[in-house]
Amino acid sequence: DRVTLCVRPSELAALPAAGKPGLNQVAGRLVRVTELPGSVRLQFDGEITVEMPPAEYEQRKHHREWVVEFPPQCLRVL
Repeated sequence: DRVTLCVRPSELAALPAAGKPGLNQVAGRLVRVTELPGSVRLQFDGEITVEMPPAEYEQRKHHREWVVEFPPQCLRVL
């Protein structure tokens, strides 16, 4: 079975990887970083996009391995 998830990029969390991904997390390879007015857009393989505040990105940008967390309350299945 397949589903498409629709989640706003600002509702996702990109976190430094610490071992295996946890519940509602997937490992992601960061492929592009774009600075926007008031946020930073991180694009991961698998067409996953996360937006976070610049200060938060500055603290985490040196990490090489990431996980993307999908908060359950933000998921929409189509």
